[in-house]
Amino acid sequence: MKTMNEWTTEASRSVVRHLEQNGFEAVYVGGAIRDLVRGERPDDIDIATSATPEEVMRLFSHTIDVGSEHGTTIIVQNGEMIEVTTYRTETTYSDFRRPDEVTFVRSLEDDLKRRDFTMNAIACRSDGTIVDPFDGVRDIEQGIIRAVGTADERFSEDALRMLRAIRFAGVLGFTIDDDTFRAIERNRSLLAHVAVERIVQEVDKLLEGKHVEHGWTMLQQTQLAEQLPPFDRIDRWTFPLREATPSWAYIFSMSGDSLGSFCTAYKLSNERKRAIRRFHEAKRLVEDEAWDVYATYSYSVHERVVGTLLAGGSVDRRAFQVEKEALPIQSFEELAATGKELMKWTNRRGGPWLGELIRAMERAVVSGQLLNEEQRIRKWVMEHVDER
Repeated sequence: MKTMNEWTTEASRSVVRHLEQNGFEAVYVGGAIRDLVRGERPDDIDIATSATPEEVMRLFSHTIDVGSEHGTTIIVQNGEMIEVTTYRTETTYSDFRRPDEVTFVRSLEDDLKRRDFTMNAIACRSDGTIVDPFDGVRDIEQGIIRAVGTADERFSEDALRMLRAIRFAGVLGFTIDDDTFRAIERNRSLLAHVAVERIVQEVDKLLEGKHVEHGWTMLQQTQLAEQLPPFDRIDRWTFPLREATPSWAYIFSMSGDSLGSFCTAYKLSNERKRAIRRFHEAKRLVEDEAWDVYATYSYSVHERVVGTLLAGGSVDRRAFQVEKEALPIQSFEELAATGKELMKWTNRRGGPWLGELIRAMERAVVSGQLLNEEQRIRKWVMEHVDER
């Protein structure tokens, strides 16, 4: 295991040290410790402490209150933002996603009890000592996702945890403990209480996971996919790209819905909706064997790759790139004449004719029928302007 100086920052060590010097307990927690046990360098560092938010803000001069009612404070230390959360316990979850009440406690073990899975209920003290009351290290070493305590209780507290188990299976390649697996089956209908935005965040991580095929199998076998139509129509995950938006385009292709209703159901962003539309336009061109030089110009290499995969075709990204780079122009901005010049040459004001003429000129240049030279273009314009 890495030494503390190898994976923690000086700013985070300074925060922990200052809390300890003032009589409080402070430990590193969460995914960072899971990554550490797996021999990976943690991306994020989270600190938990026995100090209340008020005590934290009193001890440090530069703090940001980002949710003190839930125990979270940001400490600005040496220009770095360190998230510190007070040990806490939680009461009932009437809406299956947020605790009705949060109580700050001084006990680290009480705080770890409320966490979702044993692999995430591990803490590390400043001297490198691991605190592992639920054998999370053993489960990590054996590749097991196991709920802390009673799985039904954890999932009734926050139903998203069921999907998190699937996501971790898809990202880490871990198996789901039998009791935890059966609890997901029993409680799967609770996912309906979870905000769709939170669901999409987890699905994105699953779709980008190294072991997405395994995670998808778990999604089907636990029957959680029934709560996420049309996920239940895809028995096996075969889409080869580990990218969220192209994968959503693949899921959409199985939905039978309009793009608008699909994106509305999952509250996908307009940017993602546009990308999915472009991927499917490219898909149709491939399926209809209508891909031509102008399609190569109009779509990015990535859009062509995704469209080809959605159509079930074979991909040669390098060949696609070579074709793209061989085009006379890469965008209409590279045309040797502008709209202003076209109006000047023709002595006409702007209007629909101008856009039509530019598009026709663009297509002629891309197809090789017209050289991208000003004099050639001017001659071509004067020959074609009366057609508009």
